[in-house]
Amino acid sequence: MSKAPYERKREKAIALTRAFHMMLSKNRNMSVTQLIEKLEELPAPRFYVSTQCAINMVNRIKKGAETNMRGKRREMFEEIMARLEEEKRKHPQKSNYDQMEDVLAQPAPSFYMTGKSMYKIINSHLKENRKRRLGRT
Repeated sequence: MSKAPYERKREKAIALTRAFHMMLSKNRNMSVTQLIEKLEELPAPRFYVSTQCAINMVNRIKKGAETNMRGKRREMFEEIMARLEEEKRKHPQKSNYDQMEDVLAQPAPSFYMTGKSMYKIINSHLKENRKRRLGRT
């Protein structure tokens, strides 16, 4: 079952923050900027995009429709499209939606985000946790 957008967003923030803390514990001498650069290279636990959005974007790419995607976002959907084709060969009896959900649940080669976006998400997540710990919601 597909998750609500806020659940995916929170899950991504938690995964990024965990990866950041893991990197921080291994590389105490690095700056935050250097850690974020390394974090960009780490694999992600899954693809953080909704099933319906992924289906729509893959269909648009297949049709050759004009999309405003560039860079990492385009790379992500091309990777998803390649994995979806493999999933279709392995499990042709499943629906397109179920096949896509299976693909999105697979580990991703990266978070497909820029360092700046990662920094914003991690910083926001850490601030939210601090507020919660201090009893300020």
